[in-house]
Amino acid sequence: MDIISRAWKAAAVGGAIAAARARELRRASRPPVYLDIGARGGLSARWKFVHAARLIRPVFVEADPDEADRLKREYPGASVIPFALGDVDGESAELKITREPGRSSLLEPDTTVLEQFGAEPWEVVRRVPITLHRLDQVWPVKLAPPDFVKIDVQGFELRVLRGFGDLLNHVRGIELEVVLVPVYRQQPCLGEVVDFLRSSGFGLVRLASMGLYGGREMIEFNAFCVRQDRQRSPHVRMWKDVNGIGSLRRLVVWGY
Repeated sequence: MDIISRAWKAAAVGGAIAAARARELRRASRPPVYLDIGARGGLSARWKFVHAARLIRPVFVEADPDEADRLKREYPGASVIPFALGDVDGESAELKITREPGRSSLLEPDTTVLEQFGAEPWEVVRRVPITLHRLDQVWPVKLAPPDFVKIDVQGFELRVLRGFGDLLNHVRGIELEVVLVPVYRQQPCLGEVVDFLRSSGFGLVRLASMGLYGGREMIEFNAFCVRQDRQRSPHVRMWKDVNGIGSLRRLVVWGY
């Protein structure tokens, strides 16, 4: 991302924080809970600004124990849930560690699809046995339910969502990765994920391409969904502003 784009995003986030709706959030009984699932690296730059303004309470889910410890040090007082999530509590699974760690997944990379784009980043270099847990079984009892959720689990998003149980009824906004073409075996595509979220009361409000695979094709997107009956709440309005939702530029296109 170039310097101008970074400056534009920082200004947009700053405007969101300074807006009247942010002042309304300061008067709220508690800051909204921002749940980051697959939290390696911590909050994105835009949400770090919001956290610094004390407008969210971050909660991290990170199965890597070393990274979970690092998050505890970086975000003192934040809750860190050190488990891998799914929809069957106690299920045995295998984490596929790939050559590029950010591509690691509980699903097997589909080399027949990836070979046309350069499959090396998805090459599995290590396999780690792991136990999955439903979020509703490991959510801290004393913690308020999540208001906003970001999920980055490389194709396992739908199974993670199904493990929310009743916690999903409290969520107001969701950011997650979706694909038009599966790059992992048994990975659900955009339509299946959106259908599940629509049946749970959410509507898709923004798609942002993550670039051209191999410089050739748009496959992967960040999708933003909002609970339909909470569109105008102060919390949701802030979440939309921070994520650049609300202008006519709902589809962010990369191409020629």
